[in-house]
Amino acid sequence: MEERLAKIHSQMQNRFGAYERRIAELEKEVIAKDQINRELLGAKAQMMKQALEAARTREEETQSI
Repeated sequence: MEERLAKIHSQMQNRFGAYERRIAELEKEVIAKDQINRELLGAKAQMMKQALEAARTREEETQSI
């Protein structure tokens, strides 16, 4: 009975170790994707800002004609 419990305990420890490693991998992936999303949002905001500035410039040029 003790041998059986020890074997089961060992198997559970191995599974928990595998789960912990996988969780760590997934956490790294989430962090990396979060960084990419922040960079994309920043680039999109910059593009919107440039588009607004270009539109204002065109509007000012149209009004001065």
